[in-house]
Amino acid sequence: MGYLFSVAFDTPIVKENGGIVVLDAILGAKMDASRFFESLAIVAPFVPKTTKHDAVAEKVIAVLAADKSAAKPAPKGKKSAAKKKDAEEDEVNKVLIAKVLVLAARTASDEESTKLVASVMEQLVSFLPAAEVAVEGAAEEETTKEHAVPENLTQLEAILYTSSILGLKCAAALMEVVGDAAFAPKCLTLHNTLQHYKKVVEYSVKKKTLENEKTTGMQELLTT
Repeated sequence: MGYLFSVAFDTPIVKENGGIVVLDAILGAKMDASRFFESLAIVAPFVPKTTKHDAVAEKVIAVLAADKSAAKPAPKGKKSAAKKKDAEEDEVNKVLIAKVLVLAARTASDEESTKLVASVMEQLVSFLPAAEVAVEGAAEEETTKEHAVPENLTQLEAILYTSSILGLKCAAALMEVVGDAAFAPKCLTLHNTLQHYKKVVEYSVKKKTLENEKTTGMQELLTT
């Protein structure tokens, strides 16, 4: 479907209005929420950065309002096979929503962006840990246990990117949320947690790279 959209966005009629004709077709189609977000997420990369269309943000806000839990992280815990499958599908849906929010923020006017702030920040806050700020140099097991990294970093990245776009368009509305006394400590906790896991990931990547180099070297010796 992505290829079809790329072809569509190369046609003169679509280029003329920055892809609005395609966006309107999706916004006006009768489809469930999952299909709606999937369609917008697929078309999003082809929408020019200069395109402005408030209808996208208006529809996204309305759909999210209809299901408050749609884009929030799933609760942790053991799951049965059926529930695990549902949870995986739910996570895919959440990533799609986060990507669509980026599109909504890009295409929204300054006035419409203000209305989008509440939806975006509600999701960002849901990622922030409730625990107190992790102390630098604290025991590794304690940090890992009390400040678990969010399960879906792609979703978090998209929401943070959307927040930065909104910050440029409607800083005052965003600061009302960011200025909350509890917000900064929670952000610092999340930052410290991600920094901790960054080191673990870097170590794992380096270890895997060295293992691959050794395997490749051994294969070259055996074939010469």
